[in-house]
Amino acid sequence: MRKVFASLALIAGLTVSALYADPIDNEIEKAMQLYPKNKTAALTIMTNLYHYSSGQILKIRQVLTSRGFYTFYMEFLRLLPKTKPVAGEIIYQVFATSDFEFLADDIRGYLGFYDKEILINYYYKGIAEDKAVTALAGEIGDPVFFELLKRSLILAGTPEKFDKVLIEHKSKSILPDTVKKFIIESWRYKIRDLGPLIAAYGLADDTVLRPFYLYSLFVNNRFAEIIELYLKDPSLYPKDAMTSYQIDVPYYVAYSYYRTGDYAKAMEMIGKIYMPWNVDINKFITLCYLGKSDYKQVKMWMPKMKSNDTFQFIKGFTAILEGRTNEGIQSLELYLSDTSAAHLFTVEALLLAFTYYNNPSELPEVAGLVKLALLDQPLPGTADVSLSQAYAAGKDTPVQPSQSKIIDDFVVYKNCVQMMKKGKYDEASQALTKLIKSPETSPLIRALAVFQLRKIPQG
Repeated sequence: MRKVFASLALIAGLTVSALYADPIDNEIEKAMQLYPKNKTAALTIMTNLYHYSSGQILKIRQVLTSRGFYTFYMEFLRLLPKTKPVAGEIIYQVFATSDFEFLADDIRGYLGFYDKEILINYYYKGIAEDKAVTALAGEIGDPVFFELLKRSLILAGTPEKFDKVLIEHKSKSILPDTVKKFIIESWRYKIRDLGPLIAAYGLADDTVLRPFYLYSLFVNNRFAEIIELYLKDPSLYPKDAMTSYQIDVPYYVAYSYYRTGDYAKAMEMIGKIYMPWNVDINKFITLCYLGKSDYKQVKMWMPKMKSNDTFQFIKGFTAILEGRTNEGIQSLELYLSDTSAAHLFTVEALLLAFTYYNNPSELPEVAGLVKLALLDQPLPGTADVSLSQAYAAGKDTPVQPSQSKIIDDFVVYKNCVQMMKKGKYDEASQALTKLIKSPETSPLIRALAVFQLRKIPQG
């Protein structure tokens, strides 16, 4: 019987495939042929088809998207009556394809069909994409979009993106108290510098947010301001235990006193630190005594430090500072000869030993620069550049990512000194200037290069 119908169809000039073609496919094919030249007619066919086919969206999607007519499909969807199935399809398609051109309008038109929290939990990763954030940023004056973007970025672990949105898209409807709640809510998800956001909404003097502002000062090395803020309000500690551990105010204040050279005040604050196990307290105390030039106390405390490497170096260095030069140099040479582990103070030990053997009269000045570097204090001639916080913060990491770079710099410096001794001032001057100007040169080597360059006769 099927063969008979096929034969009749051929007689009538029809193909077998056309005879048995799906009517929906036929209508979609007509619409695709009209789009985009006659967009209105194409969309009319599609909306009529939607009604006649009892809303077979998935079938329509399959045909249009498989043929590359995604934009046509989305235009068609947006013309349909606002129903939950249509809303679900549009929102799904937007996030499945990262097509965020009309994101705000799509969400605004269809959000009412879904619980906001369900939508956030399901689509927060898509909402947190950069293009989606850009599309929604200008809408945060609307409480719905504010909450949608805020919660999504927090869940995605990128609340700093919302910080930026709040700063760049201020709105009269966004109150400082709303921003304050966001800061407190998001802090536990990601510890970060909130200073710019706090300043943008005039919250620097808010007593609850002062610890957060203090943290922002700390990460930006604004130590004098930390001390000023603490003296203004010694009770600025976080109000809850969790944040107190995250923002260790006594440590930040102690370290700020240390970095500004007030070692006595730094030691007063050390005993108040919340989490002393996160800091090498004995190293901190040792360096404070070093800053005070109390070498008797330095020798008493340095064996208690966690880092044996730091202990071995400071042992030899302290001997030099006390005038026991030969003993100190021997200790440093022993330190350098131990190749069992990478040393934190290779360049400092090399500089001291090199100076001792080549220019012993300069040893006190070089030792003074090394001492400033150990204390993380500004070095002369380096535009207030100081060494890594590794020395004072108990973070036992090398000064530079590559120790070989430090050694290379030292070799250049050493050769410059040798050239100067031979009267090759032009060559030495060029090499020293290159060291000074290179952003990759360690601050200590740069300071010493300045020190040597100033000794070259002018003219």
